[in-house]
Amino acid sequence: FESTRARSLLVPSESAIDYIEWAEDANPYKRASSAFPHAGTIFVDNSIRKFIADGFGSALPHATILSAPQEIRQLRERKSSAEIGLMKCANEVHTSIRDQSRGADLAMY
Repeated sequence: FESTRARSLLVPSESAIDYIEWAEDANPYKRASSAFPHAGTIFVDNSIRKFIADGFGSALPHATILSAPQEIRQLRERKSSAEIGLMKCANEVHTSIRDQSRGADLAMY
């Protein structure tokens, strides 16, 4: 994770942003699994890529990773104004990083 680059982005936020860092050769799933100290069952979005679910499954061997049932999916479809704002912000950050990396890729050749 390139925390230096992430910190340089202008991310609109009313509170401090915590950046989770790990060494390039470290397992990001192990690092992220610290957010689940007493993991039992973890439901993931049905559209999540399999390698991500597998990564968490390996990092959390005592947890059960399952696709979210219909009831959870329906709850996740409802968004408050604050959640919509966060989604827009995340999209802007992603778009900015993608555009910057495309420019860097072209400059390499």
